Amino acid sequence: MVLGILLKFARSAVEGVIGQIMQQINVIDDQVLGVIMNQLNPLRDAWKGQGANRFFEEMESQVLPAIQQMMNYGGDYTSNIRKAMDLIDQADTTAMGIVNGILDAFDIF
Repeated sequence: MVLGILLKFARSAVEGVIGQIMQQINVIDDQVLGVIMNQLNPLRDAWKGQGANRFFEEMESQVLPAIQQMMNYGGDYTSNIRKAMDLIDQADTTAMGIVNGILDAFDIF
């Protein structure tokens, strides 16, 4: 019973951490990826030549996908944390069922 209460508090704390991770992902999206994307278009219109072509090619093939992948890793990380918490909850429920079954069988309480 006490363990169940502790797990509820732990879940609440973990959900808070997940929220913070998601906020950081949003910061990356808004303040990094968004700013880069907003700056590329005017730069593309103003900068011409082989160097410019190579720069934009590298941004589109390497830099932007790497930033997007980093954001995806953050999302995967939070998803995996939630899955782990769900497994812990399931294990707790199963264990409590076993303990309650034993207590009932021996009429201890």
